[in-house]
Amino acid sequence: MRWRLIVVFAWTLVVFVGLLVFPTYSDGSTVLAVNGAKAFVAVGIPILTSSAPLFFSHKTRMPAGVAMLVFMLIGGLSVGLLYAPSAVMLLWPQGKAIGRNE
Repeated sequence: MRWRLIVVFAWTLVVFVGLLVFPTYSDGSTVLAVNGAKAFVAVGIPILTSSAPLFFSHKTRMPAGVAMLVFMLIGGLSVGLLYAPSAVMLLWPQGKAIGRNE
């Protein structure tokens, strides 16, 4: 299960860097160029949310998934949908397969 948390954190980190570096506005400017340093706070919230189950107890996975889902819905018309894979992977059930020893 730890690999899933690492993938979630890696995906949100890639989206974080991508939003700050690549042009996202129609005039070719980046989020960092338009919003300045406050962009780190707004785009960094999913990084903190996705790192909670990785660095703290695994019991924080569901609350982090709900928080990521809320962030995704609030920012859905702009950058929120980029965080959909992270929200789904955090909220996906962690059941064990029958007959597998893990």
